[in-house]
Amino acid sequence: MTSAESSETGQSGARRNHEGYNSDPLYLSSSDFPGMQLVNVKLNGSNFQKWSRAVKIALKTKTKLGFIDGSCAIPKLGSPDYNQWIRCDNMVVSWLLNSMVTYLAEAFLYVNSVVQLWDELTDRFGQSNGPLLYQLEKEIYELYQGNDTVAVYYTKMKRLWDELDDISEVPVCACPTTCKAIKKTMEIVERQRLMHFLMHLSENYEAIRGQILLLDPLPNVNRAYSMIQ
Repeated sequence: MTSAESSETGQSGARRNHEGYNSDPLYLSSSDFPGMQLVNVKLNGSNFQKWSRAVKIALKTKTKLGFIDGSCAIPKLGSPDYNQWIRCDNMVVSWLLNSMVTYLAEAFLYVNSVVQLWDELTDRFGQSNGPLLYQLEKEIYELYQGNDTVAVYYTKMKRLWDELDDISEVPVCACPTTCKAIKKTMEIVERQRLMHFLMHLSENYEAIRGQILLLDPLPNVNRAYSMIQ
């Protein structure tokens, strides 16, 4: 084999490995090891919502999200993929344990699978959204621009809205076409957020606020922010 053919073969193998990493949930790269911390923030018991979202994003990039939601089911005993699935499942368990504070990791050390670990974490820390919903709504209601720039004020508001959306129940419709009821609901939510954003702006923006409110139809919050900027 010539050097050119050898190089081409190596590149082809690298492409196959890269494609496997992007599509096969049972693929583990050389950078995947049990002691790895999956996300920067560690679960401490009171930050489950943010932690779980970060974990899901990280696992999705590694094609391992199916191990916590059960969609990547264990193969039958004797299957060629059985041992590799067990290996991957244990690997994800290690990643999650390393992404918790020490006393929590020790409490969940003897779980048998990722699904069991995830279900127990959800049951213990993720079931009661009432206090979190209350806190988010309270922070949104009390947030004013004050001495912040419009950009900082809007960023704070947007973060709270995103967190609220993440834990709120999103309406789902089985209509074969775009559901007008859901569209109308989303328009109402958007209008409420626009009003809140405008009401809590500094009085320095009274003129542009009045101009925005006279528009028909009213712009969404992103558009209103751009106009103010």
